[in-house]
Amino acid sequence: ILARKGIVDSKRGSQGGIRFSEKMKRISFLDICIALEDPIIKQRCLLAKRPCDSEHPCVMHKDWSEIREQLNTSLDQKVIFPRFC
Repeated sequence: ILARKGIVDSKRGSQGGIRFSEKMKRISFLDICIALEDPIIKQRCLLAKRPCDSEHPCVMHKDWSEIREQLNTSLDQKVIFPRFC
């Protein structure tokens, strides 16, 4: 998945392996979460399977939106530099 998304390069064979893509100047943990479709960053209702948005909020919508925004910001600030890997 990460290779298809351009985050890592992979090569098969005895001289093969996986490394972070040199094409990407900046790779954050948020980039990896997005590529892997991690459910923690998705906009879903915390309490129900029904749609939950600013027009039809659940009781936790405002709080969870703020927490998710802080989490996404934090994950975006934690950067993996390809040249160090």
